Amino acid sequence: MKQTTADQIGQEYFTALTGIRGVAALMVVMGHLVDAMAETNSVARKILYNLFQTPGIQVHLFFLLSGFIMMHVYGKRETLNKPLWYLTFLRSRLARFYPVYLAAILLMILPLIFGSLVGESFSRGDTALGILIPNIVLIQQWGLGIKNIVFPTWATSVEWFAYIFLFPICLFLYLRIKRSGYHVLAVLAGLAVAFLWSNYSYKHGAPFSGVIQVVVEFTMGAALYGIRKSYFDKIQFLGHWSDCTTIAIFIVSILIRNQTIGNNGLLMLLYCFWILGLSFEHSGYTGLVMRRPEWQWFGAISYSLYTVHDVTMHYLYHFCSLTKAIGHGLGFFLIIMFVNLAVAIGVAAILYYVVEIPCRKFIRGGFRK
Repeated sequence: MKQTTADQIGQEYFTALTGIRGVAALMVVMGHLVDAMAETNSVARKILYNLFQTPGIQVHLFFLLSGFIMMHVYGKRETLNKPLWYLTFLRSRLARFYPVYLAAILLMILPLIFGSLVGESFSRGDTALGILIPNIVLIQQWGLGIKNIVFPTWATSVEWFAYIFLFPICLFLYLRIKRSGYHVLAVLAGLAVAFLWSNYSYKHGAPFSGVIQVVVEFTMGAALYGIRKSYFDKIQFLGHWSDCTTIAIFIVSILIRNQTIGNNGLLMLLYCFWILGLSFEHSGYTGLVMRRPEWQWFGAISYSLYTVHDVTMHYLYHFCSLTKAIGHGLGFFLIIMFVNLAVAIGVAAILYYVVEIPCRKFIRGGFRK
């Protein structure tokens, strides 16, 4: 395989990173499914709980990847020379996630609107219609204390904050900073904040915790790309260590019992090495597996899967009374888990092909015609 040179960095497509995005989305789904079966005393649940007990830790990977990829795609001086580049960037980002985001909200509130027609009272504390507008305009997690209609979309809200306010700053600094050492300092500073802030927000539930999290991790991801570009030849060895990093992440993820001081910082450090390693062509068996078509497909539908699985879970658990699995045996528990996962993947695939792709093409190209 032809080795990528430093001059070809901007032309690369990181297929392995697409694959791990799919893995992270599946980990989040499994974590929420296990949490939803919290009262089940099944042995299977206890085993799965040890594997997927903290679905929130995968969101760290999403934010790091977002900063990394945004700098890869837009971190060129030509970007600033284009007219209305900032509005074009925001439109491109909205085209990527907003149609699926709105579809998930609509699916969640439909039972609230038509509940009396189907004879069901499908309501929960965070799906009141009074919070609809903040959720639609994506500001519900900007420190306002407003709940999410679809729970996982808290990450979408704060990432939209990063796109609007943080990305222009990161892009400006990335293009202006000549000394590569500053990128290393930015990553180290981010790790220090992660060590300290995760402990405080976990204990006190700070209202701006999501915003601070995305600011720290998006900036770290952008700085990681700066490190890769500056030290391209010197850090390619990280690709050969990708398998070791994968094993370390697996072990640490199992050992983490809560998101206290040290846990998030250690995992984020491993994520940084993982992202850098998998961005190179020679990245061990992990890279080979993540480049396989099935994982590329999961990476493609990852946002739809991450967003809509909360909706499918609530439909299945409410209308199909799947909570009756509580107290039943191992086989029934595994069937319930499989049904939930299969439905979530199926609905996510439908949204990807029917909503995300057509809307993305129209929003990005339709207004030009």
